[in-house]
Amino acid sequence: MPDLNNGLIGLAMLSGGTPAFAAGLSAPVESRAVRQAKAQFTLAPVTPPWKEPGSALPASTQLAAVRRLASLIDRPDAARGLPDDVSSAFITWKALDRLRVLAEGAAEPGATDATRRQLQASFAHGLGELQSFLASAPADRLTIAFGVAARRADSVAAGRSPVLELPGRAIVKLRSDALPGLGGTEVFTITLRSVTSLDRVTVDLSHGPQPPTLDSITAMLNAAIASIPRLTADGSVALDTGGDPIPKWRARFEAVRQENGWGLQLDSDVEQVAIEQQGAPDALVAASGRSTLEAPTATGIFRFDDPAGTLERRTVASLSALDPAASAEARLASIAGASVAPAAAPLLTAASVTDAQGFTYLVGTTPGDLGTNIGNGRGDLVLTKLGSDGGLVWQRSLGATDTAAGAAISLAPDGGVVVAGTVEGSFDGQSSDGDMLVVRFDEAGDERSATLIRSVGADSATAVTALGDGSVVVGGRSADGSALLARLDPDGRIAERRSIAGSIVRALGEDSGGRLLLLTQNGAAATLRRLDPAALGADLGTLDLGLIDAQALAVDGTSVAVGGHAAGDGLVLRIGPDLALAGTTSIASAGSDRVDSLAFVDGALFAGGRTDGVLGDARVGALDAFVARIDPADGSLGPVRQWGRAASRMEPVSLSVAAGGGGAVEALGFHQGWINPPDSERLVATTSLRPGDQLALRVDGGALRRVSIDAADTLSSLVDKLRKAAGANVPISAATTGDGRDLRIEVAPGHTVELLRGPDGRDALAKLGLEPARLTADAPLPSRAPRVRPGGHYSLELSAALNLSDAPSAALALDRIKAALSTSQTAFHSLYWDDNKAALVDGAGRGGRVSPYQAAQLARYRDALARLGA
Repeated sequence: MPDLNNGLIGLAMLSGGTPAFAAGLSAPVESRAVRQAKAQFTLAPVTPPWKEPGSALPASTQLAAVRRLASLIDRPDAARGLPDDVSSAFITWKALDRLRVLAEGAAEPGATDATRRQLQASFAHGLGELQSFLASAPADRLTIAFGVAARRADSVAAGRSPVLELPGRAIVKLRSDALPGLGGTEVFTITLRSVTSLDRVTVDLSHGPQPPTLDSITAMLNAAIASIPRLTADGSVALDTGGDPIPKWRARFEAVRQENGWGLQLDSDVEQVAIEQQGAPDALVAASGRSTLEAPTATGIFRFDDPAGTLERRTVASLSALDPAASAEARLASIAGASVAPAAAPLLTAASVTDAQGFTYLVGTTPGDLGTNIGNGRGDLVLTKLGSDGGLVWQRSLGATDTAAGAAISLAPDGGVVVAGTVEGSFDGQSSDGDMLVVRFDEAGDERSATLIRSVGADSATAVTALGDGSVVVGGRSADGSALLARLDPDGRIAERRSIAGSIVRALGEDSGGRLLLLTQNGAAATLRRLDPAALGADLGTLDLGLIDAQALAVDGTSVAVGGHAAGDGLVLRIGPDLALAGTTSIASAGSDRVDSLAFVDGALFAGGRTDGVLGDARVGALDAFVARIDPADGSLGPVRQWGRAASRMEPVSLSVAAGGGGAVEALGFHQGWINPPDSERLVATTSLRPGDQLALRVDGGALRRVSIDAADTLSSLVDKLRKAAGANVPISAATTGDGRDLRIEVAPGHTVELLRGPDGRDALAKLGLEPARLTADAPLPSRAPRVRPGGHYSLELSAALNLSDAPSAALALDRIKAALSTSQTAFHSLYWDDNKAALVDGAGRGGRVSPYQAAQLARYRDALARLGA
């Protein structure tokens, strides 16, 4: 608990106090309680820096002097000879005073944007220095917190809570109602999987009651699962005491009442269950960002469940990121009494794929926070996995120190995905000036390998494809303007490179014969090549596509299509198995049109793109998205669906195919595929942590203990590591919250723990959502201990989100810094005895009397101190 009395007296001194108040609470002769309390205050008087003569130099000169400082934090030896508490208070005040100079310069009416940017760089650096200093400042009886003094810290939800019951969505109002969307003839395949076993059973609804209801479906599903018997070691069926076969699987379905009706629920522990409809038609999935002048880019995911029909579109999900700086500013505004909604950060989706289970993977870039993945504020590669119903399965970020951008994605033959992007800066101990990166993820979101393809100059990745043998080919553009290709073996090692002068790789694919297809742009013209994937230098065939800005490539058996635009029209080129042009389809409106992506669905060809004209449907926004169906035989254009939003621009449209996604699985209330899909528990998957990241802690001023993150670490293993490093006086646990499980660090009464950053570029503390801080808890006091004591706990209520980027932000920062300066003075005065403390001991002690006016005054001081967060 904060030392209320000491902070109260310091506040009274700063505010000038009231002689009547002091006189009314003073005793002409010191009481025994006063003598006992006063005996604790033994520090020799010193002159604080705010009592020294101020600088007579102009404000501009003082500002320039502060900006020239290498550090705003004085070295502790500059206060040599002073007690630790006094030294720390003085260093804190001086740092705050220098921050005040910077903030005043930015808050000046004549300050330009360029000036504020320069001052902001110094201000942000100084805030970070002050936060780090206060987390480990020398202290005896006085603690000054950068934010709010606390005895506990909680991370982001870095671990998952076990989920044994998975309800689907409500599908009927009454339990006895017929299930809408089911004809009663559907045949479903139920797949059950554990670590060591996999089984499939079939459920034919035509063999059950008609029309299907929740109870009849539940009975048929459970009967099918129970029909798989457990086997003994010799392969015979295991029997119970009644001689009946023992079911192998424990997973069960049940009908449950939900808030808005009735639905199915899967009860399972470690067993995974998937549902697929046999013979279901494929669906088309489209992903496209949307940007406006007022809001950052967000990504929408759309499904066309009947692409062979009218191309009706439905929205299944919308993805956005959180702006960490704006969110912190919102918290600051909340402290000031205002309620501000968290702000969104741009989330740009570059590409998407949909796997055989109906899960859609999207790769892109965001500078913001994505769930439990803390953004770096500059840009990081992110990967999102969604169910067929748009439900979020998991999200991953690369955790790059500087910047990383996602560019392309491909399904891998082992059921995972391969993503390609570009990294600049430090990555896993390597320095990059802009290099292509290939990362492999399994279906649970665990990173299996990350390969940085280094070369001189700034390269960028644009395309990737995973081949049937497990190797990967990535393409892009090199610093010298050449197309760059690299082949990685199944273990992620670079096996071969090739460059093509004057080109850029636009797309990669694999044909039915296992040969590599390479689409390149060469100025205004495009070329399609067929290559031997085992020898990239050998062209097996080449087709000059003419004047087209090529963007997309799709392959279906021997059918190949290329999409792009030329002369303001969208173009789709159909190419035969002999690598000869078979025909061209133009997608043209009165405006400008372009094709961004292509996909084959059940033999038909679909083009996704954008238009500022009208393609069948009325235009809605400044730049709309569209999907068009094309007959691959003759190139004739079928229906076109166009959509957008007023005053918005749609980003490139990425198409993918959901095999069997047009079936009736969602009529059961579940998404297609695994109902309970695998989700990694490793910290490097659930957060933006990378192997080798570190944090440090120091208990009770002892030795510094560093804790490193390993690739296999989970929240539980990190808790074990921290417990070993911290000892028994710092309880550390995995606390269950509404979002999952957090890392919780507490401190026992009478002890302190300092939470400190890891090395630059390897800081685990920030990626766990924790800030440098000293956690402290006072030891219990004897019942007769003096109520007024030296020191205490004081909160500056600052945030790293304070900034000088514009006039309002600079004004807010200046206000916060001035309040923090006042608090630092209050903290210093808490170390010295004065008459106000004597008045408090006698006036608020046992048997003391105060007038109603004095009692009200005392209450007001307590309220003021509470607002300071002491």
